[in-house]
Amino acid sequence: MRFSIIVPIYNIEKYLNKCINSVLAQSFYDFELILVDDGSTDSSAKICDKYAKQDSRITVIHKNNGGLVSARKAGVNIARGEYIIHVDGDDWIDSSTLMSINTELCKKSVDIVCFGFIEVSNNERIKKRINLKAGIYNREDMKREIFPYLIEDAKGRYFIHSAWGKAYRRELVKKYQRLVDDDICMSEDAALTVPCINAASTISIMSNCLYYYNCLNNDSITRKRKALTWEWPNQLKRHYMQFDFLKVPFFLKQIYRNEVHNLFNVAVSQYNKEESYSEISKSIKEKLNDPIYAVSIREARFSSLMGIVCELAIRYRICLVFYFRWFWKYR
Repeated sequence: MRFSIIVPIYNIEKYLNKCINSVLAQSFYDFELILVDDGSTDSSAKICDKYAKQDSRITVIHKNNGGLVSARKAGVNIARGEYIIHVDGDDWIDSSTLMSINTELCKKSVDIVCFGFIEVSNNERIKKRINLKAGIYNREDMKREIFPYLIEDAKGRYFIHSAWGKAYRRELVKKYQRLVDDDICMSEDAALTVPCINAASTISIMSNCLYYYNCLNNDSITRKRKALTWEWPNQLKRHYMQFDFLKVPFFLKQIYRNEVHNLFNVAVSQYNKEESYSEISKSIKEKLNDPIYAVSIREARFSSLMGIVCELAIRYRICLVFYFRWFWKYR
């Protein structure tokens, strides 16, 4: 079997039919579709079962709610395809997606195929291509073109971390997905893609935009207006640090920058709380004094204007910067 498509599902009945139909409409037929119902309380589970009865390529897993990481693990554990493709249940794919990827793989059997996406909102569809020349990248190419911003470079740029928009050799995902902690609830995608890309021998970059990223789902965790957890930045850093190939100066600098960038986003999000400016600012300063962030705050260096502002605001606990950023983003 060529492809295993894994769709984690939790209470997305409004979008699920479109997602599943987009997979079943593929012009390339050698695939299995694994629907992982992560304890949905709406009609999502029934929708999955309905489709499974209609198409033998569909397998449904019903499990207790455990989060996105545990849902993906459940799908990966039973996947049989040579390559694994992740699709979020509120998104969908172009009907030519699998055919286009297979055509690319017929040129050269690479470890990962990366392709662009289309951002869908109420008013427009914006194509987002990968900011690299299309073609095959070997290890030397990757070291030169991808690794310098695999996690985050001094300008705040990073290689697209989404788990979707990629086809991975199954062995890579099986090895690194199991090492992602189920409790990670932010940057789950980066926790998988960064070690997978680092371990890959060859990567194909496609210019095609084959994935539809749905910005209309306001219930998505990435679009909810809430205070982000302070545990997230260091949780992700600890995950990266378990890999010896990332514990080298070249990548450590990127990890430090990424933690500070994430800390900035967490600090900004605190103003979503129903508390006064002074109460929130006091809490932010206390959290930033936590010793677990000390090394990253001391070592992180940015070269872009926004990066420098972020770095200085975190280092000197300038809460007015966090507030202005929140005001600009949410008001």
